[in-house]
Amino acid sequence: MFFVNHAWSFFSNRKREADTVPNIGTLMFLPYARILPTHLTLVFGGMFISGKLWLVFFLLLKTLADLIAHAVEHALRRKQVAEPLQGPS
Repeated sequence: MFFVNHAWSFFSNRKREADTVPNIGTLMFLPYARILPTHLTLVFGGMFISGKLWLVFFLLLKTLADLIAHAVEHALRRKQVAEPLQGPS
């Protein structure tokens, strides 16, 4: 299921995003938006929640952070696709 979802996303977005030039600052920041909640959950979740409940809590937060990051990334890319490329004048 995971592979099929990512393969579909890759092939459907590849052609549409081929003519865009991504913002390097945005590309460098996006992973931190996913890593920070993960690390905070590992540090603080382990202190306050024990056993298997902690693992379920971590997996739910990680999945939520990944879904939000995925949606934001594609929204930013769609915005770049809508704006025409500026060539040298």
